[in-house]
Amino acid sequence: MGAVSQHLIGLLKRQVEEHGLVVWFDPEGHYTDLAADLTLPDIAVEIYDGSFFELRHRLEPHLGAPGDAPPRLLVYVPLGEEETHNALVELTEPGVVLRPGSHSSKRNTRLAAVARAALRPILGRKELDEAEQKTRAVLLTLADLDRLGGIGSNVLSVIFDISHPHDVALKFLASADHDAAIQEKQAMPDLLQRFGDTFGFEHASEGSCAAVRDALARHLLMTEFALSLSGPLPPDLSSVPTADGEEGEACASLVHEWRNRLDLRESYANHADRVEQEMGLRRKALDLDQIRGCHTFSAVESALQTAVENLTLDDRDRDEEDHRSIMALIEERLHGFWSSWPDRYPEVQPRWRLIQAAVEVIHTAHRVEEELKRITVGPEEILRRYAGSPEDAWCDLDAHHRRFEVRDFNFYRSDTAHETLERLVVRARQRYMTAANLLSEHFLGALRENRFEMPGLQPQLSTFSRYVEPHLKDDKKTAYVLIDSLRYEMARELSREMEDDHGAELSVAVGTVPTITEIGMAALMPGAESGARVVPVAQGRLGLEVAGTVLRDRKGRLDHLKKWSDEASLKLYVTRLESLYTSTKKSRVGAAVRDADLVLVTSQEIDEQGESGGGPTARLFMDEVLRRIPRAITALADLGCERIVIASDHGYIFADELDSDTKIDPPGGETSDLHRRVWVGVGGSEDPSFFRVPLSRMGLSDDLEVAVPWGLGAFRVPGGASAYFHGGMSPQELAIPVLALTSKQTAASPEPSADIDWDIRLGARTISTRVISVRVGGRSASLLDPTLPRCRLEVRVGDNVVSEPMVAAYDYSETAQDFGLALQEDGKIDDNAVTLVVDPDAHPEAREGMASVHLLDSTTGRTLASLDGVEVSISV
Repeated sequence: MGAVSQHLIGLLKRQVEEHGLVVWFDPEGHYTDLAADLTLPDIAVEIYDGSFFELRHRLEPHLGAPGDAPPRLLVYVPLGEEETHNALVELTEPGVVLRPGSHSSKRNTRLAAVARAALRPILGRKELDEAEQKTRAVLLTLADLDRLGGIGSNVLSVIFDISHPHDVALKFLASADHDAAIQEKQAMPDLLQRFGDTFGFEHASEGSCAAVRDALARHLLMTEFALSLSGPLPPDLSSVPTADGEEGEACASLVHEWRNRLDLRESYANHADRVEQEMGLRRKALDLDQIRGCHTFSAVESALQTAVENLTLDDRDRDEEDHRSIMALIEERLHGFWSSWPDRYPEVQPRWRLIQAAVEVIHTAHRVEEELKRITVGPEEILRRYAGSPEDAWCDLDAHHRRFEVRDFNFYRSDTAHETLERLVVRARQRYMTAANLLSEHFLGALRENRFEMPGLQPQLSTFSRYVEPHLKDDKKTAYVLIDSLRYEMARELSREMEDDHGAELSVAVGTVPTITEIGMAALMPGAESGARVVPVAQGRLGLEVAGTVLRDRKGRLDHLKKWSDEASLKLYVTRLESLYTSTKKSRVGAAVRDADLVLVTSQEIDEQGESGGGPTARLFMDEVLRRIPRAITALADLGCERIVIASDHGYIFADELDSDTKIDPPGGETSDLHRRVWVGVGGSEDPSFFRVPLSRMGLSDDLEVAVPWGLGAFRVPGGASAYFHGGMSPQELAIPVLALTSKQTAASPEPSADIDWDIRLGARTISTRVISVRVGGRSASLLDPTLPRCRLEVRVGDNVVSEPMVAAYDYSETAQDFGLALQEDGKIDDNAVTLVVDPDAHPEAREGMASVHLLDSTTGRTLASLDGVEVSISV
């Protein structure tokens, strides 16, 4: 391919990289042959061939919903834009347009202009002017111009095996491999002239190759930096030589490729780190608008992070458009150069992810507060809005806060290095507490005003009769999965995670007060729909009377379900969720599930971790359980369960730890049960800090009363957790998820092809930082396209897993903490760069020694490949 075609393709790639959607008009048809054979890595190319209808049909898979990230799409149209009569306005409006004569030189595809820019470094001025004139006169085609720009016979072509200055510069910058040949052939004057003509670079010819290399890198980097800034350079940098015009564009084009080529990134980072230190960039005051488009230096990336933190910290309320703009910036940066190399720059990516989560918490808190101020509705409508639509559910507040706390824990940093970030973390927690407290108070007040009536919502007590029993009557093998403390927002994540393989129907039910395990689990049993009563069963213990039987513990509930199953002539099998995490097809558990009509699966892992008071560790474990549930559900489906119903006993509140001064005294009196968030009994005191109501209002008792703190308050109770609570009547505790799944599979999922040569590569030879990058790729040797599994990476020391997934370059699920892979037509699997956190504080064995990296099938847990003998030496 000739120099002109190469230059044009580089222009096209840069426009897609910067804007996503690009429409390329070619009224003269100069580029028809090039476009017909054009393939660009990770970029879809579509060509108009006479039918706008057919073109739109082909484009549909590439175009997402409004608000989605722009597609990486190039649309070639061999017409003038005016000839389309606005038939492509839905593309040109959100995208950018390339056409002959565009006012922007970066989008001007007039053949003469493209040829001049490409051939300027190769031809002399006279030859260049002549070529441009002949091109304008339509005497030279693209193929003719490519021949003019072919490899020449000059000394630089002999040394570098190429003649285009762009490629010569990249080879020269990347290594000293050609220095000896340059000196031997006395080619430095030719090299400097070529770099001067192309990049506006000036340097004395007597300098060493190393000195010229450093100076060229400085010139290129500072030119791109200057061009990407909004406004002038800082005053003390204004005297630094930079290029503009065509030379400046050539510099920016080269730096863009230098930075984004995996084989050149080491040299880029070395030079960029040196130049930013020479220029003192970490000491410069740079604001967000000024550096938003700059990617040149890690110091600027850090300054941009600080600017976004400060922007979020100010008190100005932002509308949805402002919020989307900030989130788009963060998302772009998460896939940028500095975030994609955690082994060398370990703080960049986790800092962006923490900023992202904090911004979401603060924005959602503001949205919930504003909506609460504008409405006066009953408890039913509040609970509906809490469950809400995918775009604006109030439970987003809790989901964002949960992710925020996990990301904060995973970002290991010194206490003094990130002052603005620490203030942002504090602000996010404050805003969550304020908004969640307001939501809880509004809901409790609405409950009181409406005398606890929510007729339009199903009660938790009807879950079994509504979602389980009808399918058993239709002879459908059904799994009933009861997960202690599965909050509604967590179930919503699960629903999204599993909707590709299952028909998913998520509903919200009204929990049974008090929202504690003994009551909530019993409310999910058969017969509860006919009425239930809260009764004392021991000192400080409650049970639920269902169909004449008092259910006080797990054994009582299982006996009750077994009796019901026997009476219905159904075979019941009971197991725990963790028994389904590993392969079950040939196990005793698998055989029992196949043989059963009704499979009861229980889990107390989330609640146990919360009650343990482990704080951040408990949050991590909760996310781990959430990640494992889809694997268990897949196992149940593979074992023949046609209907799978997931439900919970109660939700929870997990916020800031409460000190003794913020806790309130319970009512006292004759106490039947007392938890941080609920008192049940008779008699005692009244107090404005808590709300008290007879359980008879809810049809649950004749004599017992219940008292719950307003907002997110807690009673003073000896022992127990000080940040994780349930038992009260906030939406977080009372909104019960019921997730009904119907498998879309007609048979067990196929095993991935065994004919895959997996490739696992660490970003560095040694694991020396807490944040590491692992590239996963490979190639299929199969004649048929294999079924690529969703995958998960683990770092192990011995048999212990010492890593936690953070993110992947593409197709990453934060819920399942796994990632997908893309297969090309030639059988190559596109690399996916996966970021992991290795925490030696939680796993001391990971501080020093030998480790292994394992690639797992996320669904089955099967090991696909491993990398052994990896040295670990984490000093901080």
